[in-house]
Amino acid sequence: MTHSELSNTAPGVFIRFFSFALSVCYIDLTKNGNSCHREVVSIHIGQAGAQIGSACWELYCLEHGIQPDGKFPMNTESSVADDSFTTFFSESGSGRHVPRAIFVDLEPTVIDEIRTGSHGKLFHPEQLITGKEDAANNYARGHYTIGKEIIDL
Repeated sequence: MTHSELSNTAPGVFIRFFSFALSVCYIDLTKNGNSCHREVVSIHIGQAGAQIGSACWELYCLEHGIQPDGKFPMNTESSVADDSFTTFFSESGSGRHVPRAIFVDLEPTVIDEIRTGSHGKLFHPEQLITGKEDAANNYARGHYTIGKEIIDL
């Protein structure tokens, strides 16, 4: 597909296709008192999905004032009035904000670039899942052999 397509597959689940990239967002809407709390989980699959996802998370950090290591700048008040970033980020015990995202690719090069890039400390290592080799554009190889090893993890 050459353009972005948005389809509603199940309540709260939206799938976006970006030129052979798959990004899935799960939105959980729960009522806390009178307010509605949103949580978005992003799943970025394949080379294009990982590259698009990496760019999106860099943008989310810029939009919400989160540093590449997941912390707010020191000059920011500890009680931020606008907590909209909690839709995309969860706060760890150490005060870091970690994206609610998973990156998966059979070939490790692109995800290794994310690990070593400017925002590499933003993600927990368990969120970056790679195989040992790619499927060489062969669906059967990716589905039945190499991909099956990752699923069994």
